[in-house]
Amino acid sequence: MTPPAWRFLRPLASSTGKNTRSHRPKCRVVFAGRHFQAGLASTHALLQAHGRPQSADIELIHAPSRKELMEAAPKADVALPFMEHFDKEFIRAAQRLRLIQQFGVGLERVDIDEATAHGIAFARS
Repeated sequence: MTPPAWRFLRPLASSTGKNTRSHRPKCRVVFAGRHFQAGLASTHALLQAHGRPQSADIELIHAPSRKELMEAAPKADVALPFMEHFDKEFIRAAQRLRLIQQFGVGLERVDIDEATAHGIAFARS
């Protein structure tokens, strides 16, 4: 099975400056808030099932508080808000952010205009 390719409007930043197979940039996925822990657990399980536990190219970050969310913001490539507010402060701090993915319906707690202004895609499922 071929591993998934991460494609965004802007490429992921590499800490080494190299984007070769051996120096593939890590995709950091931030799970915000204390709600819906099953989403984080099921993502861990899915990665395990596909032989992709937290590895050199995928990192799952749990940010249960606003303080931890703001600390994780500069590292985030993908962020899942669940019930947390993704306001201008968070979006501006998340310079690497490429996608805001909401499970379920509703993006009312995401500043869509700010995300759009920073070239961040958003989706809900």
